[in-house]
Amino acid sequence: MSCKYFYNLNNSYTLFRKGSPLVSERIQATRDQRLNSNRAATNKLAATPHLFGERRYNDNKYIGLPRVSSENRRYIPIGFLNGEVAGDKLYVVLNGTLYHFGVLSSNMHNAFMRLTAGRMKSDYSYSNTIVYNNFPYPFMAEDDDSKATKARDDIAKAAQTVLDARKLYQDGSEDAPTLAKLYNTYMIDPYPELTKAHIALDKAVDKAYGYKGKGDDASRVEFLLKQIAEA
Repeated sequence: MSCKYFYNLNNSYTLFRKGSPLVSERIQATRDQRLNSNRAATNKLAATPHLFGERRYNDNKYIGLPRVSSENRRYIPIGFLNGEVAGDKLYVVLNGTLYHFGVLSSNMHNAFMRLTAGRMKSDYSYSNTIVYNNFPYPFMAEDDDSKATKARDDIAKAAQTVLDARKLYQDGSEDAPTLAKLYNTYMIDPYPELTKAHIALDKAVDKAYGYKGKGDDASRVEFLLKQIAEA
């Protein structure tokens, strides 16, 4: 399909369509919606209804975090995406590193998520404001002493091991498990290498927090809430 736009001095256009009438209708509907907006910047975007109005992230990698995830998971399956346009069911962590991926993939973060997230029926409904914004990382962004640097490096290495373990099972074959299947039912076998990698990641994250308590959600959340209260 190819489309051509011709603009006159009044910034209106005629669409010459070759291909799908549905695409033409969608573009026209987008133009009408932008023209009817009370926002001046949106009105201007009516001149290019075939383009995204905003691109809030560039073509670099970012971390994608699903808004809704099955209750049958100990870890929400998140991952790196490379410039793909995220839909409305995916949060993005711009400029996310292996360190951020590691912390967000840890039991510490997921325990906090299970307490603070909403629910879609019984599944987890993640919130960028209530869950992510209130979750305390082990170090402030400006902490750059040797202890924080080493802890970040250790978490990043463990996080890479998780990604490598995923690739071990997602080998490109037709029957390779999806990310959703890898993380379903609390990640029991037949994915022992991924389970092993997450256990190692949890140890690295716990060490960064200085956490020496039990492995259950209640103990972890109690620890995190004390961290928040003392901040």
